[in-house]
Amino acid sequence: MRGDNNSRYACNTKKRVKLFFVLSENGFTLLELLIVVFLISLLFSIVLPRLPGMTEKELDFSSRYLANTVRFLYDRSITQKKYFVLRYNLDDKTYRPLIKKGEEFVLYSSEGVGKRRLPESVRFLDIHVANKGMVTKGETDTLFTPYGMAEKTLIHLQGEGDEKRTLLITPSTGKVQIFTGIRDEEF
Repeated sequence: MRGDNNSRYACNTKKRVKLFFVLSENGFTLLELLIVVFLISLLFSIVLPRLPGMTEKELDFSSRYLANTVRFLYDRSITQKKYFVLRYNLDDKTYRPLIKKGEEFVLYSSEGVGKRRLPESVRFLDIHVANKGMVTKGETDTLFTPYGMAEKTLIHLQGEGDEKRTLLITPSTGKVQIFTGIRDEEF
């Protein structure tokens, strides 16, 4: 009898082992996949925010994107013979292009240019527009004329750490210079 019990257990063990290998040959279960995805996402949520240079890259990208928007509006104001405004909202970290229609300015959206929000790690520190003064909260704007002029504007952006960028809009060319750190200009 004893031999029979052992053979019965041996048979069950073989079935279990065979069953285990058959399941693993067919792939992973949904539960196993969910656990792996959860662990990977948990790891990324812990590691990614702490990677050095990520906020600086966001600050550089935001600076370049804002500079390209300025250049686009400057060129568009000349080619369309219309007045444009780039309106900045320092409180909600957005900027949006406006076009003059009749007596008022309305939202302008074309070719990927529209209302844009800065990333969470980037904010407007202050904006200084010629003849309007410095603004640290609320709204201000830069005017682009159909005659090839833009208001001289100095924009200071800040990342999460000490990273800062200065954007300077040149009135006669619409060119935007980007500087590392804070740079002040005479107005």
